[in-house]
Amino acid sequence: MKYAKNFFITIFFTFVFCTVNIPNEESIQNIEVFSRNTPDTVIPGGTTIGVTLSTDGVIVVGFSEITKADGKSICPARAAGIKQGDTIKTFNSQKISNVEDLCNAVEKSGTSSASIGILRNGKNIEMIISPGFSSSDKKPKIGAWVKDAASGIGTMTFYNPETKYFAALGHGICDSDSGDMLNIDGGEILSSTIVSVDKGERGSPGELNGIFSEKDNSLGIILYNSKCGIIGTVAENFTLNHHPPVSIAKKEDVCVGKAYILANVEGTLTEKFDIEITRILPAYAGNTKNMIIKITDERLIKKTGGIVQGMSGSPIIQNGKLVGAVTHVFVNDPTRGYGIFIENMLEK
Repeated sequence: MKYAKNFFITIFFTFVFCTVNIPNEESIQNIEVFSRNTPDTVIPGGTTIGVTLSTDGVIVVGFSEITKADGKSICPARAAGIKQGDTIKTFNSQKISNVEDLCNAVEKSGTSSASIGILRNGKNIEMIISPGFSSSDKKPKIGAWVKDAASGIGTMTFYNPETKYFAALGHGICDSDSGDMLNIDGGEILSSTIVSVDKGERGSPGELNGIFSEKDNSLGIILYNSKCGIIGTVAENFTLNHHPPVSIAKKEDVCVGKAYILANVEGTLTEKFDIEITRILPAYAGNTKNMIIKITDERLIKKTGGIVQGMSGSPIIQNGKLVGAVTHVFVNDPTRGYGIFIENMLEK
């Protein structure tokens, strides 16, 4: 984890759930290709992956006062009308791709008034900001804490060995501070190892604790962050051999009854665990909450307490077909949670 120096800037790495996204044209084309090229059968996942994302711009996560030479405190970002959750895209017409870009642009501008372009709720807004000169750091500042990256552990749902496309998580990746969907500018998936588990208990969701390295460890690239998961392409030499290919189930194929999930809750081992689909939910319940599942496998309950964070994306297989993926856990009962239809993941 890296930090930019002396600029009220920090980088956070975390994933949360949310349900909105602003796709760009290239991403839409990638999704169309993904949907067209998904065959009748795929290789189910279940293995955990490290996920690293780069944002398209930098996200404002907070504000800080600047103390000037006369002792007065100001916050130029707040005074300009910038809000937490805004994405800074340009500064004085210069494209801002990361924290370093913004640092350099502000220092170059000095304390002169500058134009700043932000993205808010899908709309591009142009503002004027006047950086303040910090008496302590001897540098111009805008008084905003921003971040440009996110990373965490999730689970791959499936991949297509013919086209190399994969899908994972079953839900979108959102900013942990604002709750808004991250508008990404690429990313990678990496091999990971689960080193411990915080067991889920009533009122306290558990979590998989994993490690991954970005050096010489890439399994593929991320093309798109949608409300129904992340989509990308795996590396040419990527393989999974813990489960034979399965066919894709239609929504109407999914029924109440026995099923199983594939999950990686220890080391790099992907295992099969029994579950039960207890209810199929109506469409208005949401795109990522299509069924209620219950963990019935005592081995998994003993290891994790049930569904824990990091298992999102674990494939659900019923009657020999891939029917969906785990997306959420019930806080008051970690043995129960929601699943998404695989068709919804493919449509997005």
